[in-house]
Amino acid sequence: MSLDPVKNFAKVTVSGGYDSDDTEITLVSGEGSKLPNPSTDGEFNLIWWDATNFQDPSDDPNVEIVRCTARSTDVLTVTRAQEGTSASNKNTSGSTYKMVLALTKKTMDDINNLVTLNKDITITYSGDFVSTITINSRQITFTNDGEKYTEWEDANYIWTPTYDSEGRIVEIEVTAK
Repeated sequence: MSLDPVKNFAKVTVSGGYDSDDTEITLVSGEGSKLPNPSTDGEFNLIWWDATNFQDPSDDPNVEIVRCTARSTDVLTVTRAQEGTSASNKNTSGSTYKMVLALTKKTMDDINNLVTLNKDITITYSGDFVSTITINSRQITFTNDGEKYTEWEDANYIWTPTYDSEGRIVEIEVTAK
């Protein structure tokens, strides 16, 4: 699992109005550079709201979280209605719509999952070799006949161990798939 990219003060102005099914959103010229580039930095969520009538996005009854999956200069490709929000029209006459890259529940959940993945790890040895690893009460048993693992995985996680000079695991990086 990787965290969404972040950028300080990444607030942009949307150009024009959009219906609830539109997925290509044009920003005011030059605004796209304020955002991460999904092709190199990874996808990210944006909060989209009517900034004319609602200074605080959480006050807008039609506020929406969208996932930016691509950006070409000032044109974003988004997946609508993320994190339990609903896709809504963003076309009120006379309104300026903004998007901001801000902390959302998804970001907090991702951080919490990373913290949870990296605690409560117990390694049991049989002689000089790992016999079991217990992560958050989930036990993984090994029969490795003296081989050092550089990485192992299951359906949900990849474990990458770091060994000390005596060949014992001193740290395991756990990454969600």
